Amino acid sequence: MKRVVLFGILVVLTSIAVFALEVGAMGGMEMGGRNRPFIGAKLGLSTDSGLGLSLEAYLPVSSFATAQEEIEEARFVEVDPFLLFTLPIGTSRIYAGVAPILIYDMETGDAGLYSDRIVHAKVGVSSGSLIRFFIEVMSSFTYDPEIMSLGIYTINVGAALGL
Repeated sequence: MKRVVLFGILVVLTSIAVFALEVGAMGGMEMGGRNRPFIGAKLGLSTDSGLGLSLEAYLPVSSFATAQEEIEEARFVEVDPFLLFTLPIGTSRIYAGVAPILIYDMETGDAGLYSDRIVHAKVGVSSGSLIRFFIEVMSSFTYDPEIMSLGIYTINVGAALGL
């Protein structure tokens, strides 16, 4: 596990030299499934060539009003490492991406794949230069044996600081 973390840090540091860094926070709501609100954070790397990476962490909460207590008591967090395809248009970007769903245990430091047949896919738009505001729609898809939506959609809104 230590090798994986060290490799990840090396990849991020190397990527910062090539990519633009983006650090942000988001909130959203599931539409379908359990209809839960959630909060999240993201660390993104993008280029003007149209490729990007975004490491995003999500924590479902009972309500936004109780989010602070639930963050303090949380043990598991969902982590999605998105590969993004981006179309830059001035200071705006239209993007689409796909990611496996990982579950991270904050007590033990272990991480594992949620499912080998379910992924998250999203499309979104962001605007701004130093501070980027974004809105996106994300859904869960299965590919067993054909690609099919599970009918669970989320709408995410947030802001990120571009470095």
